[in-house]
Amino acid sequence: MTDRLRKITSLILTICLIVGLLLGGYFLYQTMTMEPVPESVIVPSEKVDWAMERVGGSLAIFLDYTYILLAVATVLVLAFAIIVALSSKKTFIRSITRIGSLVAVILIAYIFATSEIPIFFGYEKFGITSTTALMIDLGLKTAYVLLVIAIGGVIFTGLRGYFKKSN
Repeated sequence: MTDRLRKITSLILTICLIVGLLLGGYFLYQTMTMEPVPESVIVPSEKVDWAMERVGGSLAIFLDYTYILLAVATVLVLAFAIIVALSSKKTFIRSITRIGSLVAVILIAYIFATSEIPIFFGYEKFGITSTTALMIDLGLKTAYVLLVIAIGGVIFTGLRGYFKKSN
């Protein structure tokens, strides 16, 4: 990575850290300034609702900040991946091969995925549709295939190293 990219990523990381610390301080302030209630006192429901809205509101800020950080991280990962992939023809071909392999794994998982809705106690509450069940099964099957590939790669690497040492 060039010195310029390193400076840019350090700046982005520092800004995210400062914003996170400010939001953490805000949340701490919101929760610390709430008045404690003795357990022997019965609190009216509207006061409980107000207190929960106050804590929930500051928690919602953290959730929104998490979404923002996820979006920034996704954009940066894609941008740096494209920059690295376009840096030379060899890395571009290697990147295309890896993306094609991932698409092949997802297609294999899609072929074996089913849209059958699982039946369990209380499943009606979740409102699972056949499309949702298909996407969940697709995600699970993709994770299983990638896990098998990872374990196979670890075993292959270990055996290859063992046989290279013995020769």
